[in-house]
Amino acid sequence: MIAVVAVLLAFSLGFFLKARLTACVVYAIAYLWSFTFQTLYLLLAREGGDYIAFSEDPVFPLSYGSSRPESSRSVSGSCGSGTGSAPSA
Repeated sequence: MIAVVAVLLAFSLGFFLKARLTACVVYAIAYLWSFTFQTLYLLLAREGGDYIAFSEDPVFPLSYGSSRPESSRSVSGSCGSGTGSAPSA
C-alpha cells in the first residue's frame, strides 16, 4: 500500500501542483495515513492467526551486547572485574 501511494501520488502531485510545499504536505499526509492503515491491517491479521507478514515464532535474530551465545555468558555481581567485590578506594 505504501508503494502504491508513493508511485501514484509522488508523480501526480509533483506534476499538477506548482507549490512544492503543498505537494510535500499532501504527500506526507497520504503516506502517514497509508503507513498507519497498513500497520493496523497487518497487526490485526497477525492477531487473527494470519502469519503472512510476521513469523510464527517471533525471535529476534541478533543478540545484544555480546557476540557469544546466550548460554555461554556468565553472570557476575559487578560490571568490571567479575569478582563480585567492590573496588577499594
